[in-house]
Amino acid sequence: MVRATFYRLADHEWADVLIERDDGVTYRMHAGPVTADLPHDLVHYTVEDALGMTDGIWGAIASGVVFRSMTHVSGRRTRASAPPRCSASTATCSSAPS
Repeated sequence: MVRATFYRLADHEWADVLIERDDGVTYRMHAGPVTADLPHDLVHYTVEDALGMTDGIWGAIASGVVFRSMTHVSGRRTRASAPPRCSASTATCSSAPS
C-alpha cells in the first residue's frame, strides 16, 4: 500500500491527505468532507486495508495511478515514466502528466 497522512483543514469540514508511495514519490490529495469525524478517503483506506483489497482507490495509487485531484509534492517523476492521470468521476485516463 502507501503511507497516507490525513489532516483536517482549517475549516474543520474538509481534509487533505499526504500520500507517500513506495517509489519515493509524494502527492497531496483533497480527501473530501469530514463526516462522522473522519475524512471520507480515510474510510476507504481503512476498509481497503482491513479487507486486503488491492484493486480499490488506494491500491491503484500504490501501483502508480495518479488522479487529477492529486498534486505532486516531491520525489523523482520523469515525463516518460509518469503514470497516466485518471479521473475517478469519469474513469478515464490520459498519458500526459500535469
